[in-house]
This record gives sequence, structure tokens and C-alpha cells, in this order.
Amino acid sequence: MADSIPNAAASTPAALIQGFIKLPASRQAVLLVAVAACIASLVGIVLWARTPDYSLLYGSLEERDTAQVVAALEKAAISYRLDPATGALRVPSTAVHEARMKLAAEGLPKGSGNGLEMLSQDPGFGVSRFMESARYQHAVENELVRTITAMAGVQQARVHLAIPERSVFVREHDKPSASVMLQLYRGRTLDDGQVAAIVHLVSSSVPNLAAGRVTVVDQAGSLLTRPAGQRGMDRSAEQYDYTRRLEQDYVRRIEDLLAAVVGPGGVRAKVSAEVDFEVTERTREEYQPDGAVLRSAQEEETATAGRAGIGGVPGTLSNQPPADGSLQLAESATGDTDADGAGVESPVTPRERSRRSVRNFEIDRTISHSKLSGGGVKRLTVAVVVDDRRVVGPDGRESVEPRSQEELDRYTALVRDAVGFNAERGDSINVVNAAFAPAQPMPEPQPAPVWEQSWLWHAARLLLGAGALAAVVLGVLRPMLRSVRQAGAQVIASTAAPATGRLSAPAEQPAEPARLPAPQAAELPELGEQDPRRVMQVMRNWMSADA
Repeated sequence: MADSIPNAAASTPAALIQGFIKLPASRQAVLLVAVAACIASLVGIVLWARTPDYSLLYGSLEERDTAQVVAALEKAAISYRLDPATGALRVPSTAVHEARMKLAAEGLPKGSGNGLEMLSQDPGFGVSRFMESARYQHAVENELVRTITAMAGVQQARVHLAIPERSVFVREHDKPSASVMLQLYRGRTLDDGQVAAIVHLVSSSVPNLAAGRVTVVDQAGSLLTRPAGQRGMDRSAEQYDYTRRLEQDYVRRIEDLLAAVVGPGGVRAKVSAEVDFEVTERTREEYQPDGAVLRSAQEEETATAGRAGIGGVPGTLSNQPPADGSLQLAESATGDTDADGAGVESPVTPRERSRRSVRNFEIDRTISHSKLSGGGVKRLTVAVVVDDRRVVGPDGRESVEPRSQEELDRYTALVRDAVGFNAERGDSINVVNAAFAPAQPMPEPQPAPVWEQSWLWHAARLLLGAGALAAVVLGVLRPMLRSVRQAGAQVIASTAAPATGRLSAPAEQPAEPARLPAPQAAELPELGEQDPRRVMQVMRNWMSADA
């Protein structure tokens, strides 16, 4: 009973106030600062424990896009964090998708520049034709930038178009050209097919722009397009790719066919193909004389008439007189004479006759022109390895046995038919049996460790905050208040000595301690606030009586 009363007195607010008043001014200031620091620590720990996890929304944006995105987030009441060093914009993990959908609904971020929509803007009064052309060209460049940056692996891009101005007074115009600057993501590269796609994309977007006048470089200054003098390398690369695809097709045929017989994973095949890429053009013309057909016929007959004795080549030889010097009359054609003996003139008989016949025939003629493209197989070399046969014994144990020569011959025949074996080309096929090395079991994917789970870190943060809060309350604030209350209780006890006479027991009965009725004991704390000295004196009397 004696111990409970002092504790009750020490736990009252009056004791705390009295203890604080009796402290020196320096200690009072230290105590106030400590209490304020404890309260600030408590508030900070609570806020830190309740802080949500922030995830990356956008890595790097232009200042204009960042301002527009921040304004949209504030309008949507979504908290955010902006890294001043990298410009990264972060939002709570639970609001990432919501923020992106709201920003997409407003068309944000807009990107590096305006495209063709900038043409709809009011250019103002008095814009020259040159400025209109420059605006249109800039809009086309921005549209190409948007399209190129949509490709996988491309972070940023810049396109420069050099389009010469056309004039009706110039006969030969300069050809347009373009250059593309690409900034790729860290660790990413573009293959030849992707570079060719960018080149053809740009050349198809600008009128009269040839693909050979488009230059593509990356952020390291490496030229991604091949110069005109290296076009032959492109053809060699295409031939190499064609050969590899052809070989892989043969390998797939062989493995798919034999895997159904020996089991999956029991066959390995390799094919080496020698391909002829020469292009041959051939023109052939054939005639068949037996198939002649009469096309046209022409006949001409000529007869020359003249008198007897007259003829010959005109000249002096044919005009010589007769040898005997007499003139003979020409006989008639019939050889008759009249009664007086005079000859009768007969009709002239032909002396020369000619006949000419011309016939034109069409001969059967065939002209064929053939062009043999490259890509034909000149020779195939096939190597196939087949695993041993796996046999399960009567005891249930699995064993391996080599395959017989008969089985290998059957497999060889199947491979011949699968690849189209041709002995005239010099094809070679070799099928052997060998024991495969045991395959190492693939490790099963392990779930992420517990310490990498987000919920664990959130729970640990809450527990750490609660622990820190308890440590501050129990380790700092509570001992400090206890010391102040004890000091206040001592002050109250020292000032309560004069009031003990009216509440203490008579002096002639020292053996029996003075006791107060229950109602008075219940009113002791209130009495201590009104008259601390009196209560302290009563407590001393109780203590001396108990001793």
C-alpha cells in the first residue's frame, strides 16, 4: 500500500509538470528538442512505411513533352517523381497502366516533333513559298522519324532530306538524297534486312528518290548502308543465305523422317550443298526440211521467132554476103512454089524457146530462247549419325545395343529418297551408328527467391517502420518521461511534509499505522494536486509506521 501511493502520485500529470518546471533551462530546452525530434521521427517513419513503390513511366522525354505529361498527371491526381539527373518520370506501381492509358487518350507524349499535323496550323500572314516548302519538308522528315522509331531496337532517329528545287528553265535536275541518323538501344544492333527496310521506306516516301541515294548511320558513326562499289558483297551474302537455307531444309527433311523411326533426338544430320549460281541464256534455231510447204509458184515461157538464114550475133560476121555471090530467095515455110516458079512467102517459125518456173517453199523453222537462272544443286554431301537402340530388359532396366547393318542400309535408302540422290552429280551419303552422349537434364526454372518478391519488401518496410516506431517510443520517449515524472514526484513529496498532522494517526499509537477511509484514499490524487505538502507528510507517516 505504501508503494502504490507514491507510484500513483508519480504518474499524475502534476508530477510531470512539476518535474519539468524544476529542471534547469538548458535541460528543458534539450528535453523539448528531444521530444520534437522523436515526434518528427515518428511522423517520418510512418510516412516512409506508407510510401508506395514507384515504377518507371518514361525514361527520357523532351522538356516540352515532360511538361505536358506532368500537367496531365497532376490533372488526373496521380502522384509522380521526376529524376533531375536523368529526367526519368516515375509513378506508383499500381498506377502505371492507368497513367499510360490516360496519357494515350490525350495523345501524350507527342514525340520529337510535329508531323503533317503542323500543316494545319495557321502559318500567319505573308508566308513565302520557300517557307511553305520548308514546312512541308520538315513535316515529312518528322513523319519518317515517327515511323522509324516504331521499329524494334531504334530509340531515336533523325532524317534529313535534300530535295532540289525543280525549274522549267533547267534541263538536267539534281536527284534528291536522304540521310538517316539512328540511335539504337544499348546492346541492340540492326541486321542487313532491317537496314534495307529503312532505306526502302525512306526512298518510297520521297518522289524520285532512289534507294542508292539513302545513307544510314548509327550513333557511333558507323555506316550501315553499303557503298555502290560493294554491291557485289550483297549478292554474295544473298547466295550464302540461300545455300544455308537449302542445307537446313535438307537437314529438316532427314531428321523428321528418321526421328519417326529411331525416336526423337536419336538422329543428327548435316548437309553440305554445292550450288551453281551461274545464269545461262541459250537461243536455239532448228530447221526441218521434210516439213516444206509450197508458199508460191511462178512460171514464165519465152519463144523467139525469125527467118531462115538470118540470125546470129549482130555485127560484121553476120552481115557477110554469100560465098558464091548469088542471091537466093528464101523458101516458104511450106516449101511450095507457084506455077511461074516464084516462091511463096511462108510464116516465120520460132528459132529459140525458153521456159522459167519459180516456186517458193516455207521450211519448218523453230527458234527457242531459254534462260537458266542460278540456284541449281551441283552436288550434295550428306552425313547422318544414328543413336544406338535402347532396349528394356525383363528386369525393367534399359540398355543400349548397336544397330545392324541392315537397319543402316534401310536408313541410307530413306535418306537417298529424301534428298533426291543423284549419282551423276557425284552426291555422297554416309549413315553411321554411334552412341550419343547422355543429355544433361535441363534445370527446371526456379521461382524467384522470396527476398526478390515485392510483397516481402513491402511487408519488411512496414515491420521496420513499426519496429523503429516502437524503439523510439519505448527506448527514448518513455524513459525520458519517466525521469521527468520521478523528479516531479520527488518535488511533490518534499513539499507535502507540513500537512501530515491533520491526516496522520494519534501519536500515542505508533504501532498501528494511520489509515484513511476508502473514500479519502480515493480522493488522495485530487488532494495531492490541491495540497501536495499535506499528501507528502501523510506518505512519510505511513512509511515510518510500516518500518
